[in-house]
Amino acid sequence: MEYNTERTKLNFPEYGRHIQQMVNYLKTIKDKDERTKEAYSVIEIMANMSPQIKDADDYKNKLWDHLFIIANFDLDVNAPYPVPKIEEFNKKPNKIEYLTGNLRFRHYGKIIEEMINRVVTYEDGEEKDALINIILNQMKKSYLIWNKNTVKDETIIKDFNTMAKQKIIVSNDYELNEFKHLTTVKKHHNNNNNNNNRKRKFYKKR
Repeated sequence: MEYNTERTKLNFPEYGRHIQQMVNYLKTIKDKDERTKEAYSVIEIMANMSPQIKDADDYKNKLWDHLFIIANFDLDVNAPYPVPKIEEFNKKPNKIEYLTGNLRFRHYGKIIEEMINRVVTYEDGEEKDALINIILNQMKKSYLIWNKNTVKDETIIKDFNTMAKQKIIVSNDYELNEFKHLTTVKKHHNNNNNNNNRKRKFYKKR
């Protein structure tokens, strides 16, 4: 009786031991044309074993790559695609650089950070005021989505001033919009008039 622990390790376990044995047999065929013909037959069997691979545009190329992997890159046939090099599969993946942004404010997102960096360059005026208002309220909305709890406007304002590197300082008594639907059961309510009447005591330049 032959146990799994005594068997040769499979180069591509997904295709099973029978395909591995077929590929091993290919290597014993002396005539290259005959060996190539049999290799095409093995490719067809591999395709039938993994029908999902046919969804890929280059699925035939992938099958031939798999064939050479199973053969441990030691198979001399007239393949329709360039023979892959073992170095291409053994090389280490590129190192993923960690984000260098401030993790303390990651819940606000990169777009908010970029918007703040841009608004500090604006000249004082209605456009700047409107954009700051949009940013502050979006920050509050993002905070509530992330935290699911209530948050004081002062917290959002403090974070904004910090992210703006104090180049813009919003007053602590500046009131932001309410987002009750993010913390409680959704209710039909109209805050438009209330929002329009909120204080717009804004910021001072530094």
